[in-house]
Amino acid sequence: EVVRALLEAHPEAAQAKTMRDEIPLHFAARKQASLEVVRALLEAHPEAARAKAGYYGQLPLHHAAKRQATVEIVRALLEVPPEAGVVQRRVAAVSAGRAVRVGRRGVL
Repeated sequence: EVVRALLEAHPEAAQAKTMRDEIPLHFAARKQASLEVVRALLEAHPEAARAKAGYYGQLPLHHAAKRQATVEIVRALLEVPPEAGVVQRRVAAVSAGRAVRVGRRGVL
């Protein structure tokens, strides 16, 4: 609720970038934020799911997969806008491989 209230007061905050081009959704995925926080950030900035950051151009989904995020969070991150379909398929394949390696087959 706090994040949602902050985003209502300052919606541009969902798009704020660090020097490595990370946005709040990258941090939320990396720090294992709740599904409510992830959804609030996605509602405020839908394109955030496909925002690349860092030297390797990682998406929030990469961070979520590394941290063994819940199935619900992974699904929320995969629900990207239709114009990002090519990116979505590629990221899904990479993340699915990661999920299998760490024993999270339920994500698939």
